[in-house]
Amino acid sequence: DNDIIAYSGNFAIPVLFEVKDNQADLKLTADVKFSLCRIETGECREVNFKPEMTLRPGMVFRSAVRNFVTQSFNLLPQTGGDLKLKAAVIDDGGEDEGQVLRLVYKRLRETAKVDVFADGEEHWEFQRPRIAINDDEITVRLIPKEKQNNLVGKEFEITVSYNEHDSFREK
Repeated sequence: DNDIIAYSGNFAIPVLFEVKDNQADLKLTADVKFSLCRIETGECREVNFKPEMTLRPGMVFRSAVRNFVTQSFNLLPQTGGDLKLKAAVIDDGGEDEGQVLRLVYKRLRETAKVDVFADGEEHWEFQRPRIAINDDEITVRLIPKEKQNNLVGKEFEITVSYNEHDSFREK
């Protein structure tokens, strides 16, 4: 498709497997295709490779790779979480702000260090979110950097991180 996702430096793309028979070998194969680009020149080349790996059943041992995979997986946004969306509303912020996406979450347990990120089909940039925490509710105001952006009818993917290591993503 035409979506562009860019990574710079080292990165990992996590996958989760559900094993039907934990006593049998698990053979993993992938067909990986991507463009490798030089930032300085903008030149790109297509890269294709097909890695294969067989995981045998048995004892698991500690390793730096296993720790990295476990830590990376634990930092991925999950669905759900300790916050439940109560309302998503487009407010008129007037001439100074234009339209504002206001999200109201119900807190199911104590939460701190909340941050919110929004993305959508238009890939608009938002100002730093304005977050208010009151009793069992968190209100987030997301203001587009370009105040003429029309938010009505658009779908957004919201990622919420909190308590330093918890996060979830929803549309």
